[in-house]
Amino acid sequence: MTKPDTDQRQSAPEEKQQPFVLTDEMRAKQEARKQAKLAKKAANLAKNGGSETPSGAITPGTSQILRRDWKQLSMGRTEGAGETKRGHNLKLLTWNMLAQTLVRRDLFPGSDCLRWGERKEMLIQELTAYDGDIICLQEVDRLEHMLPHLPHHKAIRSSGPGKLHGLVILYNADKFNFKGSKTIFYDEEFTQGDVHEERQRIKPAAESEAENRERKRRWKKARGGTRQTKNIGLMAALEWSDSPGAGLIVGTTHLFWHPDYGYERTRQILMLMRALQRFRDSINPEWPVFIAGDFNTSPSEPAYRLMVDPADPLGDGHLQQLNKGRVIHTSRDRVEELVESTLAADIEQAEQTTENAASGAPEFVGVSVGEDDEKEEAGESQGEPGLPKNSRRPTEEDGLLDGVELQQLAKEILGPDGLQSLYGSSGWVESDLEELSYGGRGGEGVEGKNEAAWTSFTPIWRLTLDYLFYMHSRAHAGPSIKAILLPHPAKALEPGLPRKNVCASDHILLGVDIEI
Repeated sequence: MTKPDTDQRQSAPEEKQQPFVLTDEMRAKQEARKQAKLAKKAANLAKNGGSETPSGAITPGTSQILRRDWKQLSMGRTEGAGETKRGHNLKLLTWNMLAQTLVRRDLFPGSDCLRWGERKEMLIQELTAYDGDIICLQEVDRLEHMLPHLPHHKAIRSSGPGKLHGLVILYNADKFNFKGSKTIFYDEEFTQGDVHEERQRIKPAAESEAENRERKRRWKKARGGTRQTKNIGLMAALEWSDSPGAGLIVGTTHLFWHPDYGYERTRQILMLMRALQRFRDSINPEWPVFIAGDFNTSPSEPAYRLMVDPADPLGDGHLQQLNKGRVIHTSRDRVEELVESTLAADIEQAEQTTENAASGAPEFVGVSVGEDDEKEEAGESQGEPGLPKNSRRPTEEDGLLDGVELQQLAKEILGPDGLQSLYGSSGWVESDLEELSYGGRGGEGVEGKNEAAWTSFTPIWRLTLDYLFYMHSRAHAGPSIKAILLPHPAKALEPGLPRKNVCASDHILLGVDIEI
């Protein structure tokens, strides 16, 4: 725009301004607009029970979620062989919050609360409603908005490469002292062997070309993964502040989601359990271990069966499910590139004991740049008939285990008893609550009938995917389960989440009140 010439502007002849007068027609239109605004305001007042909050907005301080009750249980000691002295009460919660970066209207058709302004207060209310001592969270991308509402809690955070969201463990700093944490990157883990020991021994600059090729071949086979997933597990060691030397290990995870890759989910579960045991042994072998998260696995799948009952041989149906997922996706090549590009770097990224976590500073320890592909399809081009897109059948050099070998690995890692599901073993299901359970709603499978009926409920999918587990230990009796947070009845979740006045995520929060 050209700056006006000041001299010309000053010397221009001044025009006499005529007074502006409203015509009768203009006055009529002005009055009509005023009356329309008053009518709209009155309608909003009536709709919102006398509140001037516009329809669609959320009023802080008012209940915008469907709160649930704790089901009190008259239970003593549950499974476990040890004779550990009890005395600590713990409320353990888990929730997939649905990261805002993953919200897409085509995934949640008909939802009335997908915008951040519509979800924020609901998320805060859900997080603070049940007084969790430890809260395991998945798909977290705006934790800074939540932390001020949890002043007694500190956060341990991590994310996978390229993820714009991550995992969080919140713990009550009045009850616990932070002793350490660790992130496990499933894509880089060895199915057989210890990747961390191998990495510490290798000096890439000293390798000959032949040695480099052989190491890459050996590591690729040892990993035994099927594709790049960018999924991780996060674990923390927490000491009771009133009992120095006594504490617990808690782990959380969000496993790969794609239904065609059940083998990969099973592998990730076993890698997490092994890493939790190694982490516990490095801190205190006698501390109990709890695992909570979104496993993207239903009780009817072999992965769940191997977690809770690894000693019972898998049936033909489960073996077929695992075999269907034994395919190699083209994205696995990116894993090899990533491993080589980071080999010479400091591996503290994968074995984190961060001071930021101890101080409560919310900081991601993974790479948080690039496009988030949480909901991407398995590929674009169709490959061999009967296989997922962009996939091929495995060879011996790919290092994939068969179903029998996976079960043997599960028994080696978890022992014959496996994990104890805190919902599944609590005996909470009574005749009037049966519809709230997996078995009561007609879920398939011998195992898991006392899990929550639905933990993810949308117009497109309705599944049981989220769990809380205890890892059996000879040093400890199992926890005494005092109460569980009752699941929602299905009719309360219709026509699907996220839903105003119900829940801001597509997953529901689970919780247990236990004594250790």
